[in-house]
Amino acid sequence: MNEIITGILLIVAGFFSLVAGLGVVRFREFFNRLHAATTACTLGVGSALIAAAVFFRDGGLFAEALLAIFFLFLTIPVGAQLLARSQWRK
Repeated sequence: MNEIITGILLIVAGFFSLVAGLGVVRFREFFNRLHAATTACTLGVGSALIAAAVFFRDGGLFAEALLAIFFLFLTIPVGAQLLARSQWRK
């Protein structure tokens, strides 16, 4: 059962990472590319970290994965907002 949950989470992570890559390649404007990359990639990396924590079934690893996800959800949107502001003022 543990491997099934890990597999599903990794498929979700791969899907969101693929969507992020396609968004960066397909969109023409900077702001659209930035939105596609930050939104989908954040969810992809978060799903991959949860999959690793579920697979190894370690409480310390699960806490570290949640902490890493927290910092990703905190820093990636802030960085994207700063990049968008710098591009807008250009």
